[in-house]
Amino acid sequence: MDLRVVVFNRIVQDAVLRRLLVNHADRVESGRDPQTGASGCAFLVLRWLRSDEPSASAGCEVLVARAHVPGQQPDPGGRLDHLLLRLEVALCAEVGDDALAIRGLGSSPHAVRGPSDTLARSATFVVVPAPSRLDGERELALVPWPGRAGADAGGLAVPSGAVSSLN
Repeated sequence: MDLRVVVFNRIVQDAVLRRLLVNHADRVESGRDPQTGASGCAFLVLRWLRSDEPSASAGCEVLVARAHVPGQQPDPGGRLDHLLLRLEVALCAEVGDDALAIRGLGSSPHAVRGPSDTLARSATFVVVPAPSRLDGERELALVPWPGRAGADAGGLAVPSGAVSSLN
């Protein structure tokens, strides 16, 4: 399981966040610097880091997400807060697959003014593969008993050609 793909899939389930990722991809494809100001649209940049902490579990990675909004929009700080909250909800919500454990470490306290009159804020998340239900133990692979045809109606295995009797 590639945990980056699982995280990406969680993000794109939200239509607004999906649009922000597409905006970033458009910027990269058009040759503009993806870290600099947007031409009138918001975008989201994802950056992955490996956790260097000795206490980090195997496969642990850190996601740094940076949301950018044009500074000329009304209340750009409020829009950044809203986008980062959406991202946190998309990533940290309980999901039925339980493939990952994601914990938000918080976001930058203030928006940073970037080139082309943009504002940006970052949020950091720790992403860890969830432990298996068996915590590393192997499931027993039971093979059929030699010479047995299967189970009778009572759930008892009977030899081929034999009839089981409870008397």
